[in-house]
Amino acid sequence: MSSESLQKAAEFKALGNEAFTAKRFEEGAEQFSKAIEHNPKDHVFWSNRSACYASLGNYEKALKDAEECVRLKPDWAKGYSRKGQAETHLGKFDDAEASYKKGLELAPQDKALSDGQAALQQAKKAASEPAFDMGNIMAAAQQDPSILELLQDKKLVALVGQVQKMMAGARGDGPAPQDQAQMQVMMQVLQQDPRAMRLFMATQGMAMPERPDGPDGAGSPAGAARPEPAKPTPKAEPKKAPEPEDLRTDAQKKADAHKEEGNKLYKARNFDEALKCYDAAIEACDDSDMIYYSNKAAVMIEMKKFDECIKMCMDVVERKGEIMEKNREGASFEKIGKLFLRVGTCHERKKDFDKALEFYGKAKAENNDKHVRNAIRDCESAKAKHEKEAYINPEKAEEENEKAKGHFQKQEYVEAKKCYDEAVKRNPSEAKFWANRAAALMKLCAYPD
Repeated sequence: MSSESLQKAAEFKALGNEAFTAKRFEEGAEQFSKAIEHNPKDHVFWSNRSACYASLGNYEKALKDAEECVRLKPDWAKGYSRKGQAETHLGKFDDAEASYKKGLELAPQDKALSDGQAALQQAKKAASEPAFDMGNIMAAAQQDPSILELLQDKKLVALVGQVQKMMAGARGDGPAPQDQAQMQVMMQVLQQDPRAMRLFMATQGMAMPERPDGPDGAGSPAGAARPEPAKPTPKAEPKKAPEPEDLRTDAQKKADAHKEEGNKLYKARNFDEALKCYDAAIEACDDSDMIYYSNKAAVMIEMKKFDECIKMCMDVVERKGEIMEKNREGASFEKIGKLFLRVGTCHERKKDFDKALEFYGKAKAENNDKHVRNAIRDCESAKAKHEKEAYINPEKAEEENEKAKGHFQKQEYVEAKKCYDEAVKRNPSEAKFWANRAAALMKLCAYPD
């Protein structure tokens, strides 16, 4: 498999992770599919697409991807977590039990596996109750996980089951109710107990209402009378979305911890200690990610170690193939672009503007973002200002002024104006040059100038 395919796959994976974090699950699945096209042997791509399908409620596809993930990497615990989750929602409880068991053998402390196993036990218990459609139940649990807790209340389950049987009888596909009045009473009880109504709606596959905040919604006993409505309260703040799943490896987490500490030291201008933290991050990830070199380069720029910084960045860019073999995202276009941006900054600080613009151009070719475009614009302005200031020479300005006087006395006003132009460029702070040039322009009838 070519390094270009590996890099493309890494790019699509990064886009998929971004979409998943933003809860754009369909887009995430598309990006992971593209990553799989470029590298179908990477188990992480299959795992991540399985997570997207599960979030969309497509558990058949989620299971297929999880099975492929486990086949590619049978010693990876997360694959069994994906597989067990899909099997649970599809009602394949024995298979799910085996998946969670295998995963916990590989990672006994894994929270996702232990939580999944607990959800499986609740689902199995709920499935043993009569007349409940587990597909509807599990779908409702995705929106409101407390539905599974309600299934543990035997009286509540019996009440909802009885109402469901009566409704089936009324439709003609179950035993007819003995007493129509009894069914009306049962429906009134459902309406009075929000917990029972929520469970009933879950079994019917209805859209779940917002969970009430008061004690009635939190756990009123079945059949209890509804309390008097409370006075209107200010609208509650919207609930925060759950934190996205952390897809980093343990090594990446350790490296990022060193990086965060380095960032704090950098902001405190403790540059020597910051460098040590970034070096520790590079070592923790086995030198498999350019991002830590980019952080290190920022520190070296502040320390004015421009030549050392340039050499380090260029050495890292030359090793991009080696880095990609360890971590496909470690040498992405964006990260290579950042290193070129650092090199350009070093050259700009050294007043080598042409060289700076050359590397800013390389950074733009890798990753055309606003930071690079702003750097190019600012460098061009700095270059123009530097060239203008470098041209200033009061002595030469005086020489041009004397030449201009000679031309002026001979009534050679065009030549005089040219010499005054040069004098102004050589020393724009000298007022008499401007006045003399104005006199020459008036002789030429160039009054607006």
